[in-house]
Amino acid sequence: MPAHKILYFDVETAPYLAQTWSKWVDGPVVAIERDWNLLCIAWQWEGERKVHVESLRGLDPFDDKPLLDRLWGLFDKADIVIGHNGNRFDIPKVQARFLLEGYEPPSPFDSIDTLQVLRRHFKGGLRSNKLDEVCQQLHIGGKVQHTGFSLWQGCMRGDDASWKLMERYNKVDIDLLRNLYLKIRGWQTSHPIVSVTGCPVCGSDHFQSRGTKRRKTATYAQYQCQNPTCKAWFCSISSVPEADKPAFKPAVRR
Repeated sequence: MPAHKILYFDVETAPYLAQTWSKWVDGPVVAIERDWNLLCIAWQWEGERKVHVESLRGLDPFDDKPLLDRLWGLFDKADIVIGHNGNRFDIPKVQARFLLEGYEPPSPFDSIDTLQVLRRHFKGGLRSNKLDEVCQQLHIGGKVQHTGFSLWQGCMRGDDASWKLMERYNKVDIDLLRNLYLKIRGWQTSHPIVSVTGCPVCGSDHFQSRGTKRRKTATYAQYQCQNPTCKAWFCSISSVPEADKPAFKPAVRR
């Protein structure tokens, strides 16, 4: 299995508090009275069973410093960070909070956005790319049902029952995220390389030769991972005449 530290994570945020001239905001707001902040975070390391959840329950719901401290440490340790819409929402939002609160950059990591993987490889073929709907279609679970925005309002008021539901909602999202990632990881053609001696996608040493693959300039030995939750195809880095003890790279499908 890969030695890489792979982190699944998800965040829930409080909204901006703003004044507008119109019920339907069709232009700039008049004034922002309070910026957004983190309310709840959930994460899991690949290889562990426990899903961790931390929130601002019992604390100031508009001071997310405890959550930022935790996330910075997680990002700093991770080699790969996985989220659903993580590249466009979760990661930039969290890093914006790091910047605003004076944190230095965490050590570099690769990211995998399961939403982008779905859009790239299955565009138009699934009923939806939303985490809840695609997981239901794949029969790997569904999100916790809640009361909508009133749940967020309850948390900001300090309602304990709302906080408990928020934490459970966030936790289940990590279960769904991990299940979805494992379901689709073998389809990815740009997965970060986690091993150069085993499967470059999952790190498994159980793979089989599948002939050769011709590229524009050379022919490479081709393999398929036999890990049931992967099944990725990949090629040796060296061309066939030099591939006695090859290192590996993901295969290019198109």
